[in-house]
Amino acid sequence: MVEQDSLAVVKATNCSEKWYKDGVQFGCTQCGKCCTGRPGYTWVTLDEIQTIAKQLNLPINDFVQRYLRKV
Repeated sequence: MVEQDSLAVVKATNCSEKWYKDGVQFGCTQCGKCCTGRPGYTWVTLDEIQTIAKQLNLPINDFVQRYLRKV
């Protein structure tokens, strides 16, 4: 099982003037535009990782190793 502490949580410092200072929140519309092609990132939470791994019928560690990368 993946421990929450082992997943990177990116925190920006000194970004009060940036448009994303409060984080980036969105709901998936299943359009495929945010998670295909380059460049770009789709950030996931531990809950999302668990849900997706379950949907794909994969152990969480397998899902993380196969589909995620730490940036």
